[in-house]
Order: sequence, then structure tokens, then C-alpha cells
Amino acid sequence: MKVDKMMNSLTKIIGLGVLSVGLQANVWADEKPAEMSVGIGAFYVKAPYAQWDGDEITPIPYFSYKKGDFYIDGTGVGYNVLLKENGNTGFYIDVIGSAQVGLGYKNEDSVVLNGMDDRDDIAIELGVKFGHFSEFGLVEFTAVQDVASAHEGFVAEATYSLPLGDESQGIQVVPYFGLSYQSEDFNQYFYGVEQHEARVGRSAYQAEGDVNTFGGLSVIYQLTPKWTLTMNAEYEKLGDEAVDSPIVAEDNVISGFIGINYAL
Repeated sequence: MKVDKMMNSLTKIIGLGVLSVGLQANVWADEKPAEMSVGIGAFYVKAPYAQWDGDEITPIPYFSYKKGDFYIDGTGVGYNVLLKENGNTGFYIDVIGSAQVGLGYKNEDSVVLNGMDDRDDIAIELGVKFGHFSEFGLVEFTAVQDVASAHEGFVAEATYSLPLGDESQGIQVVPYFGLSYQSEDFNQYFYGVEQHEARVGRSAYQAEGDVNTFGGLSVIYQLTPKWTLTMNAEYEKLGDEAVDSPIVAEDNVISGFIGINYAL
């Protein structure tokens, strides 16, 4: 949900930088004029917290920009530091930054959270991304660290995606799945219960690092040469460290996104 998930920024969601195989490489490889687009979307997350009352659809403005090796995509930015390709096969390394959105809460979002300190809904994360693309799909590895003193944790992900469909018909379907390691600091911030937050029926809880699994589907539809519709749905299975928390009632996070953008 990351909304890293979804949004491992909005990237998994908006425009799934997961692109057509080789497309990203071609954008980096060729010196082209700057490419920009703007849009609007709606993002939904079904949080796993007990008696959760915070479900809502959040409108999200979208902006993308590509120039040379630098790019902005939704809530993420990046710079390509290495690209090697041979035909439709190759790999790349990027330095990335993103605003992680979606897991935070306020104590009024659930009666079970009464007396808990609010958790920030946005974290600023910096890290690196490695990708390998071929006719068999795209494999990406990312590692990011919170640098804004929100959860102060570390997240590493491995994702496989395979763009399908006929680009000449203007539609692309991108199924993907992967693993996400979340550090002790990350899990304790979102799922832990500190000693001063403990109550009758809500004991103190110390979460450790753990691995989540996730899978999703993105659909990218070219309405016109300028207008593009993007849809995404994702299911994330939480690890035991989150599920065993006294403030968690579900073992999964469900999220979705729909948006439209216009190429300038």
C-alpha cells in the first residue's frame, strides 16, 4: 500500500513506471525534449486496523516530467545513474526519492486506536532502484530509507511485472507481484503499541522486521494521443509481525487507484 506501495510511491499506481519493457530504457537513452503530463486521480486504501473508520477516497493531483536522466512521476523523483542495454534486454540503476503515503492514522479513526499517538501519513524516503528488463518482463529491486523522521524505517522490495496487450490498440495490462521487507522501525511505528499507549484490552506490542507479499494489476488505456486513463488494484498480505498486533484486525491491505492524465 505503500502506497509503496501503491505509490512505492504512486509509481506502482500511477503510470506504473513499470512501463512497457524497454520503454524506460529508450526514454533514457535518447536525448529528447522534456516530456510533461498533468492529471488527477482518486486513491483508496482499506487499512488493516481494528474497527477502522477511516476509509475514504482521496483525490490526488498528478504531474510527470522527463528530461534526459531526470524524471518526476507522481509523488516520486529519480535520476538514472547507469543504463546498459542490448536490444530489448538490459538493466538500469536509479537514485530515487518519494513521498510514502497511506498507512498513517489518527487516534479517532477507530475506537481501538483511542489513546494512541497519531502516526504520520506521509514519509519522505530516499534510496536506490535496480531494474532488469527483457522480453520476459521487468524485475525491479528498490531499497529506501525514511529521512523525514516519520517511521524512520527501511523498506526493500522486489517486484516482477509483465506488460501485456497491444500498444498499437492503445491498451496495456500490467500484472505484477512481489515481496516487501519492512524493518523493525517501520513495523513498530505503524503496528506497534508503546508502553505509554497500552490500555486494558490493548497491551504493549513490539513489532520486528517482517516480509509482506503483494500482487496487483494495472491497466493503462490511451484514450487519445494526449489523454491516458490509468487504473490499478492491489492486494498486500501482511506478515505475522503486523497481523499479531493488538490494533490490527485484518491480515491484508487492499488499495486501488483510477486517474486520467494529459500530455502537454
